[in-house]
Amino acid sequence: MAGTAAGKKVFEVFVSKLPWTVATREVKEYFGQFGQVKKCLLPFDKETGFHRGFCWIGFSTEEGLQNVLQKDPHIIEGAKTAVISYDYLTTLRDVQYGTEEYWAVKSKDHSCKCQAIILVPFPPLCIKAI
Repeated sequence: MAGTAAGKKVFEVFVSKLPWTVATREVKEYFGQFGQVKKCLLPFDKETGFHRGFCWIGFSTEEGLQNVLQKDPHIIEGAKTAVISYDYLTTLRDVQYGTEEYWAVKSKDHSCKCQAIILVPFPPLCIKAI
């Protein structure tokens, strides 16, 4: 689902954990396989000259946004990146951390990505008295 900013629909994702070796061109190229990339903002650190390891990608259509969110994981130059929707970020921004509403938002968004966890009991430790 697309978010809205000032009455306009926003088809954006936030991407983190980008390797420092990747450039704007490679990021646009990678995300272009999911839909037409309208915006790619990769901020750079003025002191080091390297980018800061995250970016914002804007798609022209909701289809591009949905395509990118359906794929997991996203591997760019051998690094597994984290892709988060604009809706998710803005929803979390508007709720107080630790409240029931916060955890409801967190669990609702990640419920489709979660897999069942099987708990296996550990064997009891054997302590031998000397």
